[in-house]
Amino acid sequence: DLLTYLVRPANRKQTVLANQNAVPFLTYLYKNGPSKASYLQEIIKSYNSVKNVATALINEGLVSSKEIKEKNVCIVYELTELGENVAKKLIEAESLLTVADEIEEVTEQKLEDDFVKSHRRSVSDSLNIDQKD
Repeated sequence: DLLTYLVRPANRKQTVLANQNAVPFLTYLYKNGPSKASYLQEIIKSYNSVKNVATALINEGLVSSKEIKEKNVCIVYELTELGENVAKKLIEAESLLTVADEIEEVTEQKLEDDFVKSHRRSVSDSLNIDQKD
């Protein structure tokens, strides 16, 4: 995106959080604890996408991985201390946005209700009818 390129300083790369799967990956691990790649496919459908975002998060020090030998070898991902701090902040930010959306919805509904009441009063007054709220 040209605007992002123009606004971002040339010496600053995008963070791994720009990856569309990074935030869901981190918040899933924060809420559910260490998880197999197959569990992460609940939120990231493609196994390759899980592996790709995991690699990027590991490279940034947010996630660690270890191989577990069961019937087959599987990989378990876990948040690092830094990853846990980042995931916690992401969840806090998400809840702030959710609260802001709820406040906006309540405010819009109140404005609409007030408008309807006011309009009813105007019509009632002009028709000289006694109207209850």
